[in-house]
Amino acid sequence: MAAKSVSQTQLSGQAIPTIPAGQTTVLTSDELSRIRTTLLHADAKTSGTQILSEEERLRLQLRDMSKQRMSTWNNTLEARRRQKEQARQAKIDEEERRRQVLDKEEAAYQASERKKAIQRANTLLFENTERVKAFGSKLYISDV
Repeated sequence: MAAKSVSQTQLSGQAIPTIPAGQTTVLTSDELSRIRTTLLHADAKTSGTQILSEEERLRLQLRDMSKQRMSTWNNTLEARRRQKEQARQAKIDEEERRRQVLDKEEAAYQASERKKAIQRANTLLFENTERVKAFGSKLYISDV
């Protein structure tokens, strides 16, 4: 077996350093993962980010899936609120459209009334000119 390790060392081209047995420490996988997690959280705190554990990540993923599934349901409190809001908005929009139609009708009516008043004023001005008054009096005398 020593020959095998020597041949692997010679094949890689690098010498493997030998470490005395008293200077090494053996870590379990749990201890190693705890150390890594601690270091990751310390780095995250200094950089201002947040590192989620697997349980937290899974819980958030399940919550998002649940919210996505729940968004299609019509019998929840949130869906009822959303339906009420949509109905209220539809009512407001319909009322606004009705008001716009009434405003257009009112504007058309006011324009026609303004035209009638202008026409009447022009007629009165025309009838009050001397020439028309003279013509009217001559017409009256000719009828009598």
